[in-house]
Amino acid sequence: MLKRLTPSELDIKFILDNYSRCLDASSLSLLSFLGNKSLTNSLSLLAGEFFTYKVNNKAKVLQDLDLEISLKEHESFNNEQQLIEILKYKRENEQAQLDQTYIRNYFLAKWLVFDNLEVKLGDFISGKAPILAVQQNSSLHHVQASFFKHMLNQASKTAFAHQAFSPEEVWQYKNNLARIEVNSLSTTKDKSKVTLNIARERIEANIFSSIELTDFSRGAIFGSYDAQDPDSKYTPGILAHPNSVIIVQAQKLFNDVELAHELISAIVNQEFNLTQAEQIDLMHKSRSISVETNTKLIILFNSAEQELINSILDDYDPYQILGAYSYHYSETSFLTQAGQINRQAYLQAFLAQTKSIVESSKENKFPDYLYKDKKKQELDEQSTYLHTDLDQETLDEIAYNLTFALPPEKETEQVSNTASYPNYSPTELIAQQVKNARLQKDKVAQKLEQATSIDSQSLVEEGKHPLEHLEKVRQDFLKQQAKLTDNSYQYLVLLCRLVSLQHLFALSGTLSLQYLNNLLYQLLRLNETLDKVYWSVDRLHYLMLRAGNSEQKLEQVLQSLDASQDTQYQMFLNYVLDGYQRIDTQGFKVGTANGLAYAEASEYSKDPQGLVFRLSCLAQSDAGSTFDVDAEIQLAGGLARRANIISTSYLKSLFEDSLEFAATIVTEQLYEPTDGDSATVCSFIALASALGKIPVNQAFAVTGSMDQFGQLQAIGGVNQKIEAFYDICKKRGFTREQGVIIPEINCKNLVLRDDVLADIAAGNFSIFSAQHISQVFELMTNTPFALADDKTTLNQENEKYQQAYFQVEQSNTSLISAIHQHINGEDKDQKSWLKNLFSFFLPKQN
Repeated sequence: MLKRLTPSELDIKFILDNYSRCLDASSLSLLSFLGNKSLTNSLSLLAGEFFTYKVNNKAKVLQDLDLEISLKEHESFNNEQQLIEILKYKRENEQAQLDQTYIRNYFLAKWLVFDNLEVKLGDFISGKAPILAVQQNSSLHHVQASFFKHMLNQASKTAFAHQAFSPEEVWQYKNNLARIEVNSLSTTKDKSKVTLNIARERIEANIFSSIELTDFSRGAIFGSYDAQDPDSKYTPGILAHPNSVIIVQAQKLFNDVELAHELISAIVNQEFNLTQAEQIDLMHKSRSISVETNTKLIILFNSAEQELINSILDDYDPYQILGAYSYHYSETSFLTQAGQINRQAYLQAFLAQTKSIVESSKENKFPDYLYKDKKKQELDEQSTYLHTDLDQETLDEIAYNLTFALPPEKETEQVSNTASYPNYSPTELIAQQVKNARLQKDKVAQKLEQATSIDSQSLVEEGKHPLEHLEKVRQDFLKQQAKLTDNSYQYLVLLCRLVSLQHLFALSGTLSLQYLNNLLYQLLRLNETLDKVYWSVDRLHYLMLRAGNSEQKLEQVLQSLDASQDTQYQMFLNYVLDGYQRIDTQGFKVGTANGLAYAEASEYSKDPQGLVFRLSCLAQSDAGSTFDVDAEIQLAGGLARRANIISTSYLKSLFEDSLEFAATIVTEQLYEPTDGDSATVCSFIALASALGKIPVNQAFAVTGSMDQFGQLQAIGGVNQKIEAFYDICKKRGFTREQGVIIPEINCKNLVLRDDVLADIAAGNFSIFSAQHISQVFELMTNTPFALADDKTTLNQENEKYQQAYFQVEQSNTSLISAIHQHINGEDKDQKSWLKNLFSFFLPKQN
């Protein structure tokens, strides 16, 4: 089904703002509580209160310990709905107490515990594997290491109740112990081959000590040898410290791969040799002494480093290594549900607005195809919005982002009693909206007095408000919004995750709701999905670090990252606007269609950008094939070549008889290699237009992959692609006919810029979604794909083709019939050489 998308369903900020108004005092209080404790204390509480430590044996030394670690409430941790039920119960029962400490631990654990990490950490402590490799976002590596330290400390306390030693004291004890025992080797008679067993019975040695290794050097790991010191020639490294855990970031290993292999080998084999120490005199064979070690290793790496870390660890027994992989995402289906409600409200408002104009005119007629049935009793909202173009002033009257968001007047005073989150006042916001709405209505009243299409005088005489016909729509919308209150808990969970993430970043300051909404908006735009939020933790850290807790600073940072500010993108726009790169945005042309591409920004830290290209096709009736010029000169990759093959094969499959033609397809003014199948739809439009001699409306640009049955498939970079064509149209001046067509599946990826939404609301620009190539063709050419009497496989499958989005009975031609006429028609002036050859042998008719 072909759809024209409404501004209300596309306005993600509007949806988030509506949800923010659903938060009550307890919700706002919870957000304030999550970050009001020092990070060290929070991690200590998390390690001590959120997990259960079970000792399965009576070990006297830590090396023999058998420990199990588990979440105290495993089911609730993995079932977010249970947390939502707790929050919901608190709202419905004001006297109920909310365990905010548990909730803080819950959200901190959501970032630090994943893939059964607590279980694997217990096995790691118990010596079932000496290496633990953990995938985590780079910006959380340091806090993940701190969390492991607290967990190890808690494990030591649970096993042996060693509470009298600080981590610093333990480390010093172990260092002194290692120094004394290793240097005592000087009394050994046979120095050629000795294995030193590090003492384990000392109390201070039976406490886990961990170090986040920043100095990845031979001396720090294996120790150093000083020949000038007769009493203490060997300074021990970390491997000589009993019951120690090294935590290292993968990048350190990559800086010295040889040393990394030596470290891992020593840990796996549980021994190292003093010849590996720094500054050792290798000429003295007496120093070839092996030293026992029970040190363990935790490696922290990010997703981009996974292949490299695998290349290092692949050389070792996989059963000696435990792995845990983070995958941070949250369900956000509540956004699409709100978008559907917003769409329906806007369609109703648009229909009411259209009827108020048409019914006040003398003709009072609607086209037949706008009605739901043949009896013409009820207009179809989808069709009315798809086919009817209202002027900007009339569309301004709908004012969805002001009128629809207003609560009933009687509720305004109740909101004033709601406790506000710092830097945000619901009362002030709503009061401002009421003021804006009244100004908007006054503006509408003035417009109506000047309008000729509406009988404004009768409205004034009857004492009706100029927007009376929209009041019912607004009331219905508010009722629907009330049903989304339950969804506000999912929204609150997202905010809690953001605030807890700020806490883990050790960044101070309170974030306003508007600030948090802007971060969510950026995540959605970056992820290109509204059903789920994939937490780009490093990106959030970058934004929060630069912006602090200032909304204004955050806006400045986001503007600096905008792809539209990229120099190469500005050059592309200038080339098009100056006429060096030809992109038409109005008029009709045969064999030419505007396509959309997606490219990485040329400048560091800038977001990816969209590009517009012109795809052209020349076709003739001679037998041949579709020639891809870009693929021939190796500018197009295999996926781009596949796009042209699919478009050609599907076009031929539409005809009952064999269709012979030759065609040449080229991406005009393409000078750099490209690949991808998102131009399949554009390729089909250009090819079909060239074969049927049907002009294509250049006011449209299209993007989309397509299968062999004409069904549109998802593509990437949809926001940037739309904005690229929008920017060109805006610079040249809108004709109010321009727009972009995308696959319907990509509707949930749309998170557009504010200026794009404003012009969609004003009717200057449109976005259409389609499921099938026929819908795209009909919209771009204003020509039916097929008629009921066409000889096409479509009519064989469907009895009678019914895909047309307008009334096909008014047309006497279609794509199928046009191609029959120009390619297979009997009245062609030129025939293919093959048919000419056969006609030579056939008897001539008198």
